[in-house]
Amino acid sequence: MTHDATSARCVSCGMPLNYDRIIHGDAAKPASADDGRCTVCRTGQTRQEEGDESHERLLDLCIRLAQGKRGWVRRLSSAVARLPGVGQTRVGALANILSSVPARTDASKYDAMVLYSGGKDSTYMLVQLAKKGLRVCAWMLDPGYQSPQAIRNAENLTRSLGVPLIVEKKDKVMADGLFRAGFAIDRHSDTELVKGAMTFGSACWPCFSLIAVSACRFADEHQIPLCFIGTQRGQNRLNLEGGDVLTSTALPKVSSLVSRFVKPFRRALPAPVPELALDAEESTFPTVLIPFYEFVAKPEREQQIRAIEAYGWSLPKNTGSCSSNCMINELGRAVMRTRFDFDLYDVIDANERRLGNPADPHAAQGPDPTAVALGATLINLTDQEKKVFKIHPLREAKSAQHQ
Repeated sequence: MTHDATSARCVSCGMPLNYDRIIHGDAAKPASADDGRCTVCRTGQTRQEEGDESHERLLDLCIRLAQGKRGWVRRLSSAVARLPGVGQTRVGALANILSSVPARTDASKYDAMVLYSGGKDSTYMLVQLAKKGLRVCAWMLDPGYQSPQAIRNAENLTRSLGVPLIVEKKDKVMADGLFRAGFAIDRHSDTELVKGAMTFGSACWPCFSLIAVSACRFADEHQIPLCFIGTQRGQNRLNLEGGDVLTSTALPKVSSLVSRFVKPFRRALPAPVPELALDAEESTFPTVLIPFYEFVAKPEREQQIRAIEAYGWSLPKNTGSCSSNCMINELGRAVMRTRFDFDLYDVIDANERRLGNPADPHAAQGPDPTAVALGATLINLTDQEKKVFKIHPLREAKSAQHQ
């Protein structure tokens, strides 16, 4: 990949200036032509935060509220949130968060669901939540690209924890079509589609859209108060807003994922897809989304892996360096680099640097050729598609699929 004017990075945070120009429009033009800084760094919007700060006690209180306990806290929080002038303060933010947590009902089967990929981050999250004494289930989407080792990890770990594992399989032909729609978006596409593909990823956007609709339906059916997601902090800032959970007016509802991911992605589809046919207002239960690593400090990679290996987890060998569950992730990275001269992890790492955190050294290595070729095999890319995406087949790809 060449580092010309379209692939240059911000000299301060490393954000691809190509992405900066798309997101910030006219305001970004002086940045790329002047001092090499992105719009956020040039205008002083970068916020350095305490990367290891923990809000676990607040998380525990949210859990108790979801279980129908500490009703006085809910009443007090609601009253404080309504006070004039409090909303923009830290106290107001805490009050809004607590008052937004729904309580379980008699029909609630679980206190919480975990959006579980079988990867290291969601696995560590599940282990920690299982220790907190709440009725939790591990909900996994399998569109056909999960590493067999990730599935085995999920089965072994949930059995060890005594946690129900719900695997929702999707028709792979349908999923292939969604991923192809994501891959088809390039810098010449509709501006809003380009923003979405650059922000959420050529491969991740279709997958997140499926997760959003399916998880929303599952949460509605079982009236689950809490839904946990194990995305990293830099990834949580891929909503073009840049704020974290403690500056929000309330915890977001799971149904908001439909508005955030699904509604804009539908514009990329040549025909309606029933699996994505849900709108946020159709949701029947106010399940809230909790980004776990905004509340609990994420351990270092090796420490995290050691902690979950004790429960029967093993690192897959066919997912590349940036994922520990998905066999098509590296193909998505390669397609993004062909389309936009950067991939999703470049954007995530820039957000991490803005927070004062180090970038992921594994992401800097670039897509793994064997994992890229495996992804191309899984989705059955045609020779023409491989040529367009600059994907080179490798003989090792098919054998890697079963690892």
